[in-house]
Amino acid sequence: MSSIDIVWSAHTSRTAAIVSLLTYGVRKVALWRQAARTRKQLADLPDNALADIGLTRDMALREAGRPFWDTNTVPWKRGR
Repeated sequence: MSSIDIVWSAHTSRTAAIVSLLTYGVRKVALWRQAARTRKQLADLPDNALADIGLTRDMALREAGRPFWDTNTVPWKRGR
């Protein structure tokens, strides 16, 4: 393997890592935006619609009050 191949390989790996990191960031921001949007929609639902999906107003407001970055959906792993 020549030194050009080694430099090319390192550059390609670094570029792939940067692309991967940027992709992760874009997906995370999209997830955060979706969480904020759906929590606002949940908070705006009337009581009869909440009852249809098995939630109380208190449950909906608790969920809507979570910060946008808190997207962990497994309750027992979520920090309290």
